[in-house]
Amino acid sequence: MDTISYTQHAQKQMQRRAIPEGVIDLLLRFGQETHVGGAIRLEFDKKAKKRMRSYFGQMSVPEKLLNVYVIVSGDTVITAAHRTKKCRLH
Repeated sequence: MDTISYTQHAQKQMQRRAIPEGVIDLLLRFGQETHVGGAIRLEFDKKAKKRMRSYFGQMSVPEKLLNVYVIVSGDTVITAAHRTKKCRLH
């Protein structure tokens, strides 16, 4: 995804939930994809965190910022939120 756009809803939720755009960029680059309906959910699972560590080295990122997910459709971020529990998809 070269150029990403944000819906007004996503912009409001990111601001309201204090989710920086940089975290969204990291999710888009390293996040684990799960298909949900016609969209994609990106989140930091253990493998995604491992990919980030191998790319950046040991880093100090608050866990709260890594407990975030986004819903993306095409090149558009639909919403962003903090994960409150594990998402089990069957």
